[in-house]
Amino acid sequence: VRQGGQQWLVLDGAPDPAWLDPLAGLMDEGAGNALLLANAERVPFSPAARLILEAPSLRHATPASAARGALLFIEDANQWESVVGCWLERRTEHPTRVETLRALVMHYVPLILIHIRREFKQVVPVTEVGMARGLLTLLDAGLTTEAFPKAMSDEEVAKAQEKYLAFACVWAFGGALAPNSSSAAGGVETARKTFSSWFKAKFPAVKFP
Repeated sequence: VRQGGQQWLVLDGAPDPAWLDPLAGLMDEGAGNALLLANAERVPFSPAARLILEAPSLRHATPASAARGALLFIEDANQWESVVGCWLERRTEHPTRVETLRALVMHYVPLILIHIRREFKQVVPVTEVGMARGLLTLLDAGLTTEAFPKAMSDEEVAKAQEKYLAFACVWAFGGALAPNSSSAAGGVETARKTFSSWFKAKFPAVKFP
């Protein structure tokens, strides 16, 4: 990622000495900013290169690797609210409509996250922030100026916003659910169907087919 003349190398995953130790040349100021390969070959990097490691833990990192960088711990709990708040601040609609959208998000999202944590598993683990970003990406695609003509009243806009939000929530939060066990009636169904039934009962304002 290039930004302001700097090059950012972003690595996501649990650190392992097998691939983390060769990066020591990038993390040590006096090592010449080079990647040290296992065969002793050096791959030079620009002096503007910076390295960011996004890791769930440092359990398998060596003390030397952990000491080479600055550590920043960000707790996952409720971080999605900050992401949503920044997104809402960038919206260009009338402030009244932005606040309506904020109220809708706070009505839907907390209840959905609590239910998912209690009742479901995911095919691939997705953080709450990740699900929130997926939700906002879908909303950006739907909440466009073309979708809301100027002739629409605030009440009509609020109803339309809720429809877009409900659609985005179903996909952002229900898309990665893994198949689970039987329903209350005893039959076997997928987690997505179970989530769909719960969603329709919990949020009846938007009618789904």
